[in-house]
Amino acid sequence: MVLKPINTSIDIDLNGNMKITGAVRLLTPLTSPTTKMPILWTTRSGKPMFPVQATYNPITDVGGGIYGNSFFYRYSISTPSTTGISSFGPANQFRVQDSIFWVQSMSSSTAFNIRLGNPRLPVTANVTAAVLTSFAPTSVTALFSLPNFRPGTINRVVDQQSITMQKVGQAGAYTLYQSMVSTIDIVAFQASFDLVATNAQGQTVESIFNKLIRILPA
Repeated sequence: MVLKPINTSIDIDLNGNMKITGAVRLLTPLTSPTTKMPILWTTRSGKPMFPVQATYNPITDVGGGIYGNSFFYRYSISTPSTTGISSFGPANQFRVQDSIFWVQSMSSSTAFNIRLGNPRLPVTANVTAAVLTSFAPTSVTALFSLPNFRPGTINRVVDQQSITMQKVGQAGAYTLYQSMVSTIDIVAFQASFDLVATNAQGQTVESIFNKLIRILPA
């Protein structure tokens, strides 16, 4: 049996309540494993906490393949931002860094449309990041990778756009930062971005390969 974390996401509200969600994929030759999986987790400081139960839906969370059957156990962990999280999993084997992360619930974008044959539509995305206030960042940057067309070429060229994020507020133990990027819908559909924070000691924390499509309306 092989276990792998899928779509791990951290969110926070303005009261400083954090929620970590995602799924653990179980790859197994079994056709009907147990429907529940205990997820152990530890706080930012490494303290073990009570496990949560992850479950899979036998209709929507099952897949097959040449290497076995896949079962996606979905979980949700809630914790105050002062406590945070550092690891989770059936054996606490998956590491999590919560020093900086993308706050999807506080990010947004304009409408977009990628249907073939339609004119390209402009998209403006507003991205919010949360950085631990105790990290004392001196700069927070969003680095966008935008796959643009180039005349006379078959493959797209990835343009990188670095945008300095601006402090916009507080959420518990975190300081919130925002930036905006403008592009067209077909580019936004495939765009990704990294979040990087640096402090006065030259230390860096980052959240990489965030997918803009997660906040694009259909």
